[in-house]
Amino acid sequence: MRQMPIVIRQDLTSKEKRTKWVQLLVTIIGVAIAIASLLFGLSLRKKELTVIFRGSDSLVEVGGILGEDVAITYRGEHIRSLSKVNLLLRNTGALAIKAEDVKEPLV
Repeated sequence: MRQMPIVIRQDLTSKEKRTKWVQLLVTIIGVAIAIASLLFGLSLRKKELTVIFRGSDSLVEVGGILGEDVAITYRGEHIRSLSKVNLLLRNTGALAIKAEDVKEPLV
């Protein structure tokens, strides 16, 4: 014949009950904070392109020394001055920017 183990149950004191409730509460709060952090972190994952103007240089200016004898045209339009612009494009977002993310060509 098999013997059943004898279990002696003692009631928890009020201090032990409070400790159990505090442990449970801390666990629930920890899980809630972890879920909120995950959701907040996902919302920060965005694509962002920043354009920084670094300066410009005048390359050609029609008039002055050249006079009116020189004409510069671009696609049939007369250009009075030509400048080089130095821009810095920087991905300041958290995700990579792909070609299909650009709706219009830059040039």
